[in-house]
Amino acid sequence: MSVLRNMYLNYIYDNLADKVDLMISVDPDLEWDPWSLDNIAQGIYYFSAKPKLDVLCANSRFRNGLYDPCSRTYFSKKRFCSVTEYDRSIITDEIAINRNSIPVKVESCYQAFAVYRVSSLAKDRLHHYPAPAERSCEHNTLARRLREIYIDPGMRLVIKYLFNHA
Repeated sequence: MSVLRNMYLNYIYDNLADKVDLMISVDPDLEWDPWSLDNIAQGIYYFSAKPKLDVLCANSRFRNGLYDPCSRTYFSKKRFCSVTEYDRSIITDEIAINRNSIPVKVESCYQAFAVYRVSSLAKDRLHHYPAPAERSCEHNTLARRLREIYIDPGMRLVIKYLFNHA
């Protein structure tokens, strides 16, 4: 997937970076329940309210739980590892799933749906790649190069089905 994402990023850098403000990245191998466009629009609003915001991730859910926990990392002493039961901030997890709370600053997130400020990515031509000793996923390596990363509890999107890659 990271090869495909990097191809998209290269196209955006070469052809669209000076023409568009925001980019929505969605995992193509998922089937979703119908989206609440109001929730997505509210999330996109934060980019005008917070001019330094780099990325806003959805609060994606699958089978009544958090989706893709490897891409969610919070600020802790163990900075470059996936979220585990031992270093996760329970308070932050509780806030991140409360639909009535405001966006929560995180170290990284993706959650299969994220809105990026194109200028934040384009200034250093950021790409997805696995880092040495990266235990989780390539989303984290891209996110760590950005400063203002938030997950929006109100942008709750539900994944209906994961396609099996054979």
